Amino acid sequence: MRIPALIAALCIAILGNSQLSLDTIRISQVEILVNESFQFQRPAGLQIDSIRLASYSHSELGELLETSSNVQVKVNNPGGITTVSFRGLSASHTFVSWNGMKLNSPLSGQFDFSLIPVDFIDQILIRPGNSALEEQTGSVSGSILLKNQAKYRKGVHFSISQELGSFGKTGSFLNVQLGSASFQSITRLGYRSADNDFEFENTAVLPHQTNRLIQSGFQARYLSQEFYYRPGGKQQISVISWYSGNNRELPPHMTRLDDPQFILDHYSEDLQDELIAQLIKWDGEHRKISWSITSGYLFRNNLYQLETTSPDNELIHAIQYQNQSSGFQLAAEFEYELLPSLKYKSTLQSERQFTSIRNLISQQAIEPDMTRFSWTHALLFALNEQVKCFVINRSEMNSIHLAGLIPGVGIEYQPQKWKGFSTNITLSGTYRLPELNDLYFLPGGNPDLLPESGATGELNFNYKLPSNPLQLNFAVYYAGIRNWILWKDTEYGYWTPENLEYVHSKGIEAGMVYKRAFHNLKWSAAIDYNLSLVEYAGSDPTEILLQGEQLIYVPKHSGHLQFNLDYKNYQLLIAQQIVGKRTVMQTNLGGNSYQAPSLPAYYPVMLQFSRSFSYKKTDANIGFRINNLFNQQYQVFYLRPMPGIHASLHLKFLF
Repeated sequence: MRIPALIAALCIAILGNSQLSLDTIRISQVEILVNESFQFQRPAGLQIDSIRLASYSHSELGELLETSSNVQVKVNNPGGITTVSFRGLSASHTFVSWNGMKLNSPLSGQFDFSLIPVDFIDQILIRPGNSALEEQTGSVSGSILLKNQAKYRKGVHFSISQELGSFGKTGSFLNVQLGSASFQSITRLGYRSADNDFEFENTAVLPHQTNRLIQSGFQARYLSQEFYYRPGGKQQISVISWYSGNNRELPPHMTRLDDPQFILDHYSEDLQDELIAQLIKWDGEHRKISWSITSGYLFRNNLYQLETTSPDNELIHAIQYQNQSSGFQLAAEFEYELLPSLKYKSTLQSERQFTSIRNLISQQAIEPDMTRFSWTHALLFALNEQVKCFVINRSEMNSIHLAGLIPGVGIEYQPQKWKGFSTNITLSGTYRLPELNDLYFLPGGNPDLLPESGATGELNFNYKLPSNPLQLNFAVYYAGIRNWILWKDTEYGYWTPENLEYVHSKGIEAGMVYKRAFHNLKWSAAIDYNLSLVEYAGSDPTEILLQGEQLIYVPKHSGHLQFNLDYKNYQLLIAQQIVGKRTVMQTNLGGNSYQAPSLPAYYPVMLQFSRSFSYKKTDANIGFRINNLFNQQYQVFYLRPMPGIHASLHLKFLF
């Protein structure tokens, strides 16, 4: 797509004369419930605001998190598998939940964020490190909590949205909501696709040349049905069904793209993903007791295929794997206010997982299953108006391992003389069981793996006052993990996981937000910075990782810059992501250490401009977005190019 022509057309559409009245988009009434008892000031947590959710409604969730939070997002190409991690730890250390149901795969322990469009989520909470302790998730590095919320509106309401962009990108979404003051039905449909046939500078071949990415398209389908019922009082029953399907072509490495015709004729690699989720949830509050009970079912199906043939069309190499998992979950959370300054919280979680790992070429198959239980209980109390504390313990077990004591404590202090300032310190144990892929993958699984365990602590300082336009946060953290699980290559040609003696993660997080408003003009600027040092710190000099060196694909320095401008019906957003250089390989086998060259830093800039309209009972929004504004050539993964400058147009109607 020619970007200048797209921008010109958009400017005419947005800035031109219109019969639509200039008014802000109307939103339905939002019900806010406030618990009058004491609350903790969560350290370093983030809830993505509704304006940002609306502006990214046509995107997958990974794109939103990449530009709107300080998490580390890894994606091998647009629309590809997208994982999220905190503070240099792995994606399997990140806890992901959807309306209280765990989304992490029982096989890999990770979750692919490309399977969820932003339009299907109403609230996103990001909790790095120990800021998730009070929510009792058992996360090692942090948590991402995805929620759906019903707005009880009478009658029928629906929205239609469309996106068109560079490299064949398209997206279509339809939401239909109907109901009454006590019942709501919400249906969401979505489709996204792209060819991703962008040009890039191929520095992996000599001489360097400009190539086009091929066999990199994807098609994704989404469907969600939600029912909400308020039987009376402060109670709600939710029944939600969700389907996501994704067919992806996986392009070859840059080293092979200098001969595109050979790739088209003799190479194919693709991945098909399906995810089906069903949950029933009962939330309620009566006097001093509140509860949330969730029962859910998750089914995953992944089919991976790779085939390479010779110029004579003889088969050289073929791989075909199918992984399936189905699991039942039950979670119950209770909170009881013993006194105005004393609460007790308890959470019980259970999972029953059935999996199937099949090599469709050799017909090898295993079907491991696992049952997990965890129980968390906590006391939250206030010593006075300035000091609040909590004490927490988590127990976790499966059929192999038991951890009965995973403690955590936290203290928050708010000086009476310094309004808006708070500081807190948290300490906790960590514990993570090996996933089923770690134990049983074909070939290479290691059933003798030990659970990861350790401790983490952090100190936070926050300043936030409604009357002051400036907000500040600063955090120092440390996490030490014993028996770190690392997959490494073997002499037999396949990978296998092993426990490393000790890995530590330490660093600094800092952020600042400044907001101002003048009549119809509102603007804000934000900056955040992360220093993350994640190193192998064991005493074994022959271990595969280099002592004192940063782990692969973990940048020491990263951050974001954002600027928002809102004037009447016009909205402008400029965001820059900054990711420092990263090592892509390191070995220390036989005392011969090797560290591959690092991937250079990248810092793409995104610019988005939109305008809102309102006419009678119809609202509309039209806008455009330019990604990688300065056309930087970069790689998130080694030999996997990312697109240069590209643009998209989005249009949304609400009736």
